Amino acid sequence: MLEDNAPLQNPVATTGPIVFDNETRERVQQCGYNAEYVEQNPDVELDCESDPIDRPHQITSTGLVKNPMWIDSARTLYGMFVNPQVRAYKPDWEEISDEDVGEWGLELMGRFNWNLPEMAMMAYKIQGAPIEQRIAFYNMMETYDKLPNFTWDGSERMFKGLATDITSWIGLTTLGVGFLAKQAAKEAGKTGLKAALRATLPAGILTGIEGGIYGSVDDASRQFVKLASPTSGQTEFNLPQTGVSAGVGTVLGTGVGIAAPIVIPAVVRSAYKGFNDTVRAAQSGTFFSGVPTPGSSTRATGAKRGKRKKKAYRFKPGERDQINAIAEQANLKAADVEAEYKRLKAQYPESAGWAPFEVESAKKVKGKIQLEVKKQSYDFLNKGNIDTLSNKMVSEVLQLKQRVSSGDPVAKAIWEHRTWYSEMRQRMRAEFGAFGDVFTDVIATTSAQTNVQQNWENAIEVMRRFTRGEYDDALTKLDVWLNSVDANGDPRKLGSGKPENDGYVDHHYRVKKEAKNAALKQGYSKEEAEQIGFDAAQGEFPLIAKSSGALFNTNSPQTMMALLDLFRDIVPGSSPKTFNFASNIIGFPAFGEKQRATIDVWAARNLRRLAGLKRIPVAAEQAVGGDILKTTMEPGGEFGFGQDVYREAANKLRQQGIDVNDDDLQAVVWFMEKEIWTENGWTTRAGEEGSLETEADFAGVWNPEEVKEARSTVRSDPDAAVRRATEEALADPARKAVYEEAVAGKKELADFIEARTLAKQRDYIMKNEDIEDKDVALERRKEVNAQLAKYNNEIKKYEALQPRLDKVVQKREGEVAEAEKMLERKVPARRFVGGISLQEGQAKIPQDPDMNESQSRLLSTVDPDPTVLMAKATPSIGRYIDPSGKKWDERTIDFEYVARENHDPSDAIRQLVQEAKDNNQESAFFSEVVKPGTVEGANPGFEIYFNRKLNKREVLNLTKIINKLDLDVGFTFATDLRFAERQAGGAELADNYVGLRMQYIPEFGGGQEGASAVTDRIGDLVELLGKKLDYVSAARYTEYDTRLFFRDSGDYDAYLAGNL
Repeated sequence: MLEDNAPLQNPVATTGPIVFDNETRERVQQCGYNAEYVEQNPDVELDCESDPIDRPHQITSTGLVKNPMWIDSARTLYGMFVNPQVRAYKPDWEEISDEDVGEWGLELMGRFNWNLPEMAMMAYKIQGAPIEQRIAFYNMMETYDKLPNFTWDGSERMFKGLATDITSWIGLTTLGVGFLAKQAAKEAGKTGLKAALRATLPAGILTGIEGGIYGSVDDASRQFVKLASPTSGQTEFNLPQTGVSAGVGTVLGTGVGIAAPIVIPAVVRSAYKGFNDTVRAAQSGTFFSGVPTPGSSTRATGAKRGKRKKKAYRFKPGERDQINAIAEQANLKAADVEAEYKRLKAQYPESAGWAPFEVESAKKVKGKIQLEVKKQSYDFLNKGNIDTLSNKMVSEVLQLKQRVSSGDPVAKAIWEHRTWYSEMRQRMRAEFGAFGDVFTDVIATTSAQTNVQQNWENAIEVMRRFTRGEYDDALTKLDVWLNSVDANGDPRKLGSGKPENDGYVDHHYRVKKEAKNAALKQGYSKEEAEQIGFDAAQGEFPLIAKSSGALFNTNSPQTMMALLDLFRDIVPGSSPKTFNFASNIIGFPAFGEKQRATIDVWAARNLRRLAGLKRIPVAAEQAVGGDILKTTMEPGGEFGFGQDVYREAANKLRQQGIDVNDDDLQAVVWFMEKEIWTENGWTTRAGEEGSLETEADFAGVWNPEEVKEARSTVRSDPDAAVRRATEEALADPARKAVYEEAVAGKKELADFIEARTLAKQRDYIMKNEDIEDKDVALERRKEVNAQLAKYNNEIKKYEALQPRLDKVVQKREGEVAEAEKMLERKVPARRFVGGISLQEGQAKIPQDPDMNESQSRLLSTVDPDPTVLMAKATPSIGRYIDPSGKKWDERTIDFEYVARENHDPSDAIRQLVQEAKDNNQESAFFSEVVKPGTVEGANPGFEIYFNRKLNKREVLNLTKIINKLDLDVGFTFATDLRFAERQAGGAELADNYVGLRMQYIPEFGGGQEGASAVTDRIGDLVELLGKKLDYVSAARYTEYDTRLFFRDSGDYDAYLAGNL
């Protein structure tokens, strides 16, 4: 038995692993060490008083499944490596627990490391993967290699892999040379794959991932791969490099390290041919087809977070019985459900202004009790009137204005956000151009039940996959469905996902349910049956999904409607929120001529507070009520009433000289309400964060995963609990008293300590305690030393607190500073446009098939490029000016795409020039839209966007207005991109024009000296259009960094030959 205060020491030094007894294992873990790691590394010096931060990194499976990078990597790879016939379909896979994701990742890497056929399969799949999946796989390979293989966890994963690998059966029982040879082959393949992956990943990512120590077999295998690679620079085995590690080498001894290099090459050449083909492809550089890619995340106002008021809860009469009944119904322990209920009640005490709430049911998810809380309506519709609530809103805005005047920085920040919608509208157009309409609709339709960052990522993925045609099959089926009639002759509908109904989505879930039930009857597990059902539904009534295979939560159907251009159709009985929000962002009138406020959760919280009602606990909140009314085709219920309050308040503010529209006011009130909730600690940081402009700030970064990690670092605070505990320990009077007592006690024993030797300390005891017997004095000496050890222990522990706190704080500050430095670099997306036509006057007007083929060739240069976020090439109308100044209008291709900062447009330019040459065009140009004043010599221009689509007649009328001003500028009418445009086959659609791009090109007219005059005249045009036309929603001066090519100057051939 170990005494409680006995020092913890390693057993006698040994050359191999050790095994702790249960008591020692517990002591090791209490000191913050990883017992598995210490058992595998018995030379580790144990020091219970040291700061864990100072100790060597101890990776184990237990710690790994909690590692954020490991978890994120596993999520990224799930859809790629799980067999679709057996995996459980999870439409909200991102919400599955981190522990489960991490455990799945361990199993994946276990199979990869210990099963040769599976390694080959995974290597084959990863070869064509997007960069984020390659990064994830490389990270998991690198991190998994640091795990000790021969722990109980590691052995289990090893034998799972070996048991299904027929190539490992010979030699398995002894772990002999056959086993080693096979593992050497695997290590060579694994290392070849890592080398190939490494070659395609940015240096910054590699620096953050790499590290570790290699054993003899592992090291020799890696050297063999280097030998096989002509670029490695290695020509022979480097025997001194081989050694013994905590992996295979440690268990089998140093002798294997000498023999292995002789065996490995032959084994690698002869083992599993398909895998070696993959390795050779990796070594030759043909493995990957992709091109290698080289503050706070919230819209902050400066409001300080307050501390939330909580109150211990006591059951009311009869309440315990109700909770126990819920527990019994759910087959859960009553005590566990009671504890969770009391915790939740303590979070929302009625005495602190929270509305009472009821629990309807309970369940256990991943070992934790979850209570289903009855939802509550906001109810301000029934508790207030428009005049009263608008007066209160006006009063609060006026108070905010007074705070602004007095210099309150928080109030100033809130007030500045009144232009948020109009600024976001301009930004969407500047950075996404004509994609702004469809992209905004997709942002709106993917917004439900997601935070802003995930919302943006989902929308980008939809656009990337849609513009590449990956959703064409699903959209075709839905389009055909919606354009057909049922047995009664009624138009078919989208549906809401109820299997008993007759809509498209209803049928999806009906097929899923039926196939799932059939699979269960055939003996499949629930998880397998779930996946079989989903696959069957996707076969008959497909919905768009992520690359992982999961749907966009419940948002896939509405997003399909946006891609079919049906999202903006006002349908009685539908929810107005996302439709109204999209109209605010991009500038089309949702209901009537003016922009209306979007009544979201923050607007509803504000209106409820103004109505004098208690706050609804977050768990009990539901969506704002109110659908579009059939009688008026406008929002009703809470949503419509809230809009009326905002409209009236905006009118009253304008009467007082404060010029705001409804949506401007909503943006201000949004931040005002969030300030109140933040200062009172009523919501989490996650609930307060997120903004579209923040997402746009990083839309163009070459390393989105690194930026994502940096944002997570700034938001999260994993060391907060350690800091708080250390601060509380330093401030604890009782602990300080123990420390001071230890200091005083040690001081009293100063002479005893000074005596040092056993004899002198014995004599000290005999002299100061009147002990004559030497043996008794020696026993007493032991007691004094034990007491002294306790004093030293208490002193050391207490005096270590402040340095430990300083170190944790310094570590956190360093991490945040590094992350914030990365986040200082804002990189919006880049936008490119091409000026290309196939027409030659009236003599050669291109037909639709010609247009379609040329459009396809242009897109083929950007679709495979992972740096391109969205792209389109659609037929349009353009104004051409030749070098002599002659102008004419012709069929043109509206070629436009959006990309990340590391995009290389060379392929797109080359194809554009090729199209111009093949169609005998006098000239062509390629431009990047740039921020005015940032590129010397950039061409001036204007972009005008409409609040609705124009038809061809309206476009021709607008062209006549431009003609009257006699502008020396070329232009292209910008087109929308929906499913119909993708399927048009080169034909122009009747009403598809969403904007106008105008560019002054000096070589086509008045030279550089004419640029200023043209800019002024374009400004006159914008002003004129604003007065004469009601469909202009945004107009902005812009500049274009342009490359111009002339046929008669020989530019086409020179560029295509690489000489220009």
